[in-house]
Amino acid sequence: MKKNLRLLLIVTAILGIVSVIGFAAFAQKDRDRDKDRKRPAAGKTTAEKAKESARGEDRDEEENDADMPPFARGLIEKEDYLARRDKYIAELRGFEEGKEFDPMRRVAALREMDRQIANSPQVNTASWTEIGPAPIPNGQTLNVVTAVSGRVTAIAVHPTDP
Repeated sequence: MKKNLRLLLIVTAILGIVSVIGFAAFAQKDRDRDKDRKRPAAGKTTAEKAKESARGEDRDEEENDADMPPFARGLIEKEDYLARRDKYIAELRGFEEGKEFDPMRRVAALREMDRQIANSPQVNTASWTEIGPAPIPNGQTLNVVTAVSGRVTAIAVHPTDP
């Protein structure tokens, strides 16, 4: 038991040391990258440096643009992407291009849903009530004739006699 505990402690210590070394290397890499970004280019005028800085900021804004997903950058213009996205979202919400939107359709659908709920079978919460499906008499059983019920996992349609 003590041998297993010692082994566990040694492995845990080794993993901890490796994690700390890896984190330190990762942090150093980030610091080096930040230094390279901040280091001014030698021999350039202040105006040239300002232009480069503005281009860098534009590139950062482009990379961090919440409206443009990373997979679409460089493949499609932002305005075209946003127009297509708006069209897709409108279709999901029931707006059809070229057709006038009728806000009363939603009201009618809600009323129909309320009517269906009112006409649904009432379930007694005090005791269980079977509401379906009903058993199938003389179902597929071997050597026994009995009613069966269960879950449908597949439906096969006869190719010549649907």
